[in-house]
Amino acid sequence: MKSVKDGPDKKRIIICTNVYLPKFIGGAELIAHYHAKILKQQGHDVIIFAGDPGESKRYLLSQDTYDALTIHRVCLSHKDYSSDFINFSHKKVERYFKAILERFLPDVVHFHNIIGVSVGLIHIAKSKGIKTILTVHDHWGFCYKNTIIKRDGEICRDYALCNECMPFIYDGDNKGMPIRMRKDFIEMQLREVDAFISPSRYLAETYIRAGIPKEKFRVIWYGIDVRKFSNVSKTAMNGCVRFSFIGYFGQHKGIHTLLSALPFLDDKDHFRINLVGDGELMDSCTQQVKVMGKKVW
Repeated sequence: MKSVKDGPDKKRIIICTNVYLPKFIGGAELIAHYHAKILKQQGHDVIIFAGDPGESKRYLLSQDTYDALTIHRVCLSHKDYSSDFINFSHKKVERYFKAILERFLPDVVHFHNIIGVSVGLIHIAKSKGIKTILTVHDHWGFCYKNTIIKRDGEICRDYALCNECMPFIYDGDNKGMPIRMRKDFIEMQLREVDAFISPSRYLAETYIRAGIPKEKFRVIWYGIDVRKFSNVSKTAMNGCVRFSFIGYFGQHKGIHTLLSALPFLDDKDHFRINLVGDGELMDSCTQQVKVMGKKVW
């Protein structure tokens, strides 16, 4: 691994994400952590600014360390994260972030998912002449539900029609605003991002269709440390084809579609489906498998 040590390439970097390990563990959060960890191993000066879905006083700022990384956490409530409320702009969080920028003086702020903390952090960093980079993990930049799935299960093709799903978005005190204001505010912030990173060509193309300039996007696939699996041996299945899903059991993942396709297989004994994870659809998926007469572990 290349090390910058104390040379001219050494950077001061803030990794910004709406939640962080070990209090919340998800795919995007793991990527943000590995990202920060590798940058530090290369010799860069790295800190984390993150939301904290804890039980402390709302907007309480705390500091701790995890895996030798310094983390500044802002305690947020359920409403701060919920797509039913204003989860894209929090002035108190922005004031904390501004103070940390002034103390740490970063060269780069690399954003991951920032719905919940405040999308306005992008402008604050850019206004101070700091390089801004954003890694997208889902569709939050143009879909308030992150999934681009309409209420009837149809995939959204027109990202300007958010009002068909939810005309108004609320501040938690029964004050509503047209959801178009969310769209316009986030678009304004994303214009100030210097470069976007996407883990897939598909996700990059959805943001490009939503209006992000193509030249700002770079597709960089998630890496896997294969050394973790060096001692794993594969068991022969004697002609049986195995398909595996590992992730969150949510409607937008399409697990039900996969299970619904099983009865249409001509030779069911030559296929095996492994579903690994947890989530809101765990019980219904388990029941669906039992109804088909399949085993559940």
